[in-house]
Amino acid sequence: MSENVKLAPCPFCGGKAVTKVHKGKARTSIPGFSGAQFFRGYVKCTGCGVATPQAKNPQSMTETWNRRASAETSESRP
Repeated sequence: MSENVKLAPCPFCGGKAVTKVHKGKARTSIPGFSGAQFFRGYVKCTGCGVATPQAKNPQSMTETWNRRASAETSESRP
């Protein structure tokens, strides 16, 4: 993930958001997929534990969190 991407605070508690990433090579006997690179990741609040669904790329992961955080914040304002 790019280090310059800023994560918005949690829309529920205002806590700090962190990324959790799992990268590796697939272990399978399916021809053409053995050793293929994979990425799974999500963003999680360190305060209340709320998290995004798992994403297949870093950009999607951070965009989902930041979109939700800004939507929740703007909806709660009069």
